[in-house]
Amino acid sequence: EENHASDDGGGIYAMCAESLQVTGNIIRGNSAGGQGGGIYLDFESWHAVLANNLLVRNSAIEGAAMYVDTPIALIENNTFADNAGYSAVRPHRSSMPTDAMRSSIFFNPDADFELEGTRLGDPRYCLIRERSGTFPSSWSPELGNIDTDPQFIDADNGDYRLAVTSPCINSGDPGRRLAFGSDDFDIEGNQRVLYGRVDMGCYEYAGPQGLNSSDPPADGTLPKMQNNVILLRFVEAIALPAGAALSVIPIGGTPADDVGDQFTYELVETNVPDDTLKAKENGAVLTNQTWYRITPAATLAVAPFSFDLCTLQGDADGDGQVLALDYFPVKNNMFETDTDARYDLDGDGSVFAFDYFLIKNHMFDQPPPKP
Repeated sequence: EENHASDDGGGIYAMCAESLQVTGNIIRGNSAGGQGGGIYLDFESWHAVLANNLLVRNSAIEGAAMYVDTPIALIENNTFADNAGYSAVRPHRSSMPTDAMRSSIFFNPDADFELEGTRLGDPRYCLIRERSGTFPSSWSPELGNIDTDPQFIDADNGDYRLAVTSPCINSGDPGRRLAFGSDDFDIEGNQRVLYGRVDMGCYEYAGPQGLNSSDPPADGTLPKMQNNVILLRFVEAIALPAGAALSVIPIGGTPADDVGDQFTYELVETNVPDDTLKAKENGAVLTNQTWYRITPAATLAVAPFSFDLCTLQGDADGDGQVLALDYFPVKNNMFETDTDARYDLDGDGSVFAFDYFLIKNHMFDQPPPKP
């Protein structure tokens, strides 16, 4: 940490290091006057493997985090973040194998390019900020790559572990290779693949199960006059507690106003068995055009979460207002039975003409301002 090289390789400089393995290191705050602020791999450092490393806040003209001038065998489960320079990672004269770069995070807003060069192979199952770089034409999301915020816990204060909402959780290479034999741990010694699939980056998420998504989404609407349904998908399977699984309180209300115990709960499958909590209102419990805050009950063993939903009877298409367009989902699914779909506006389990009347009766309604 905090080293400086007037030329190349501020943190690590390797030359003629055959079968080099760089694993489990924090390479932070180093700088170089030339290339490779964090790491510089020089000529004939053959078949180097880099895994489970954190390279952050390094700087250089090119390859602020890493400059590679030698054949690389594998770059897997590394986190490159907040490095500053023209490029964050720069392979120069030597090509990488097609599938060498896997399950890594490249998130360096102070670099002009995340990855620079045409010898990168095909990054797979990586987070690459804004797809920033010069890639072979075969780079694509079909190889599992994403280009969003990795959602570190507190990068400003040096915590680059994954937050419970991180898109990097369970998004690494499902066909991954063990870099160093049968023992496989992250940079902190946590076992890899805790929740069914390896994560991207050097830290494996080791916290409690986290909420991945909801339907309706946060700040969405509940459109039925009764029997509204909320689906919450988690990172992996969860256990259904005894009693209410959720707290459902009008915003501005008190715990005494909680109607979470007036829902029925069951576990269903989205990606793996029991990863989705289905909460169904028991009859007409919720008040129309009212904002509710949804949080886990104390007995639901998941990471904390909180989001808001507004009841808006007649909003069949979920756009946040009741207009003529809401007739179409009802019309297109007319006579459907045994359904929990949002276009069953009267909540009786079937789609008939009465659902039209609900739209007509609430035409032009919108959610009130959130308290």
